Amino acid sequence: MYGEKAVELIRQLHRSPDGSMPPFNEDGIRQVLEEMRVLFEQNQADVNKTVEGAPGLFPGVQLRHAALERNKRCLLAYMYVLTVQVSLQLRQ
Repeated sequence: MYGEKAVELIRQLHRSPDGSMPPFNEDGIRQVLEEMRVLFEQNQADVNKTVEGAPGLFPGVQLRHAALERNKRCLLAYMYVLTVQVSLQLRQ
């Protein structure tokens, strides 16, 4: 399903005990970015087909676009929380 890996990054943050920073999940971020690349390419292909006259592809484009936006929000939230935790640790 779309967005599972991105949501897993957020869950990882919630599972970490208060005050501790979970290890940076580079593999998870790479997987989310790869999913986003695939979704974007599928959207481009469907939009090109729609321009050429193929009907009925717009709902799929909308769904994938929503998944892209959700993945982007999850990645930004993940990075923001880690950045805040690093800055708090540096101030101590």
